Amino acid sequence: MSAYSKKAVAAIEPLVLEKVNILVRRFRQAHDENAVLVLDAAFAALTADIISEYSFGSCLNYLEDESFNNEIRESLMASLSLFHVVRFFPAIMMLAKVLPVPLVRLLNPNLCKVLDLRRLIRELTMRELGKMSSGLPSQAMLVKRLNDPSIPECERSLERLCDEGFVFLNAGVTAGKTLAFIMFRLLSHGGVTYSKLFDELERAFPDVGALDHVTEKDLVALPYLRGVVYEGLRLSIGPLTRLPRVAPDTALLFQGQVIPPGTGISESNYFLHMNEELFPCPTQFRPERWAEANKNGKRLENYIVTFSKGTRHCLGMNLAYMELYMLVAVLVRRFHMELYQTTDKDVEIFRDKLFGYPREPSLGVRIRVSACRS
Repeated sequence: MSAYSKKAVAAIEPLVLEKVNILVRRFRQAHDENAVLVLDAAFAALTADIISEYSFGSCLNYLEDESFNNEIRESLMASLSLFHVVRFFPAIMMLAKVLPVPLVRLLNPNLCKVLDLRRLIRELTMRELGKMSSGLPSQAMLVKRLNDPSIPECERSLERLCDEGFVFLNAGVTAGKTLAFIMFRLLSHGGVTYSKLFDELERAFPDVGALDHVTEKDLVALPYLRGVVYEGLRLSIGPLTRLPRVAPDTALLFQGQVIPPGTGISESNYFLHMNEELFPCPTQFRPERWAEANKNGKRLENYIVTFSKGTRHCLGMNLAYMELYMLVAVLVRRFHMELYQTTDKDVEIFRDKLFGYPREPSLGVRIRVSACRS
């Protein structure tokens, strides 16, 4: 069973809720101090703490940092700034791994941030492997699953484990980015969607304390919340760059055209998510469209490719959905928030750095907590 299968992720619901409640405490603190919160950083800290504790058995405790600063987010931002260069010149990363760190830092500080994260992951992985070799219990589910004797030995190398850990931790940052985008859309333009979502959550959870033990199953049943999550995934796009796939041995048929085996095929998430035939007025954030489609027998979720599709879909998809449902529901039901010096330009896609990013400089989605509901 995958470490991130639906069954495996369902078992860590208490861990996810524990981290969400830590963030709730930080939001209350921000309210008391009238402080500004950067949601991109706060949500990236949340996902990093969840993934690090689950995958490596150690929580990195970024939620406790005063500004939610963390190496993972810094590393991802650094690596994405180099994405197009490294994509065409992959030898750059291989060279950076063998050069002295001071020299790499002098040549390109961004590369050093990536290497610093890889070193952190290596330390966490080696510690857990040491525990397992000594017969001690380990809670590092990703390391345990990838080091299972049923997996071929060539796929259980330390380098492979570190590579997988690097991917999972960075993927969590992108989930945090989607969460920040959703909150911006809820709070902007008069907060109409925010009010509608709050009304649905208030009816479902008249006692705010019930959220201390809420489950993803409870939340998925709420149609407007489900629409908010799907609409957020649609408009945040996910990977903006085309991700080629190849059928090595099979000819494919597409609209009467035969695609020979070994041919690279790719599409852009953006053009599918912005297809006017599927999503009328595609640039509008309309959570209602999902319930309307369901009533008409249409399953629009089949056209959401934020996590890709098929056997190569994002392995962390189930965990990402749980984080999206739980965090959006808990924050909207518990707090009244207002945007702080944040406009559409801070979230509108302007640059392709594997994922879509706004025009620089952008300080992210910033808010003040104006009221707490306890």
